[in-house]
Amino acid sequence: MKKYKSVIFLVFAMILWVNSYGQRGGNYEKIKSLKVAYITEKLSLTADEAEKFWPIYNSFEKNMHRLKREDLGKVRNRFKEQNFADISDKEAKEVLDEINNIERQMFELKQSLNNDLLRVISPKKVILLKKVEEDFNRDLLRKFRERRKQQFKERRN
Repeated sequence: MKKYKSVIFLVFAMILWVNSYGQRGGNYEKIKSLKVAYITEKLSLTADEAEKFWPIYNSFEKNMHRLKREDLGKVRNRFKEQNFADISDKEAKEVLDEINNIERQMFELKQSLNNDLLRVISPKKVILLKKVEEDFNRDLLRKFRERRKQQFKERRN
């Protein structure tokens, strides 16, 4: 019965997401709440596991987001602002070193997540988390594409 309630909740959350995805503002929070429900359901987290899992995972997500958006974003902005035909080898090496440093930090963050999660969930669930994240992202992208395709068709008519 508990499993059916979880599935019903997940389906309900997905329906709400599909209906509200096109609205501006708050999409990040909506997607995040769907991801929480999706991961909790797919990993079959107990209440005790979820209580310990989510602070670790949320901290990881926050730090990874910072590295991707802020740190790598700065490097990408430099690419946009400069004409790289005129860049020196020394400057190119500095950019590569910056990228390598950020990617190293991301790798270390992932290792830390795995080690921290092993203290609260089984190794099998840690591995399954990787697949569940990929599945969620794939489904999200597919729904986003379908929505954009539908909006494009509506505009043409």
